[in-house]
Amino acid sequence: MARRTRAYRGNQVCWHCQERKAIRRIVSSAGDRYLCAECPSDAPAPRPKTRLMVHDHVRSPESRAAAAFVEARLRALGADRAGADFYVGLRLSNLPAGTLPTVRVSVPGIVHRRQKGKVTAYRVHGHSVDVRVREGLAFPAVARLPVRAVQVKDPVARQLMKQDWFYEWEEVAFRDRAEAWVWGAGFGAFKSLRALDLVPGRAVKTARRQFGLAWLAAFRAERLPATAPTTFGLARPRAMAGA
Repeated sequence: MARRTRAYRGNQVCWHCQERKAIRRIVSSAGDRYLCAECPSDAPAPRPKTRLMVHDHVRSPESRAAAAFVEARLRALGADRAGADFYVGLRLSNLPAGTLPTVRVSVPGIVHRRQKGKVTAYRVHGHSVDVRVREGLAFPAVARLPVRAVQVKDPVARQLMKQDWFYEWEEVAFRDRAEAWVWGAGFGAFKSLRALDLVPGRAVKTARRQFGLAWLAAFRAERLPATAPTTFGLARPRAMAGA
C-alpha cells in the first residue's frame, strides 16, 4: 500500500494520541491520517475513549459521598479506560416496601423487550447501572443476603437434607442511604466489570452480592474507621434456585 507523507498546517489533532496538534499528513488508499511529531507513522489505531459517569440524581450529602466513592473505585479498576462507556445512576424510589436497593444493569448487546404482546429489539452501546434506594426506608435497615452456594457432597447428608445445595447467608445493616447506594452500585457494577475482564470470577448473584459487601466494607473503612464489624449468620438451608 503506497503511502506519502506531507507537511500539515491545519487544526487537526493527532490521530494516534488524540492530544497533540498534527503536523504530518499520511496519504494512502486506506484514508488520510494526521500525526504529530512524536507518534510514529505506523502507529496503531487508538482505543476508543471511555466516558465514565457517576450521576448523583439526589444531590444530598449521603448521595455525594456514595457517588465519590463509586467513581473512585471504578477508576481504580480501570473502568474509565476499558473502551466502553460506563454509567452509574444513584436515585430514590417510591416503592412501598423493601430493604435492599433495586438495581438495574445493562450491558452492550441486543435487548428484546415485550410490551402489550409486542416484542421490540434495541441495541445497548454502553454499560449502565441504575441504583434506587427506597425514599421511605428507615435506618438502620437490616437485610439477609445469600452470599455463598455450598454443594452437599456427603451422600448421607444429601439424603437427609433432600437437596444438593444450600446457601450461606450474611446479615448486613445499612446505616444510611449512602451505604445502600454503595452496596447496590457494587452489586450492579460487578456484572459489567466482569464482562470487561476488569475483575475475576463469575457474574452470578452470590458473587455480585459479595462484591457489593466488599465495596460496603471499604466505604465504611474510609468514612467511619471505627465502625463495628458486620454480623454473620447462617440461615436454614434451602434450594439453590432463585438466588
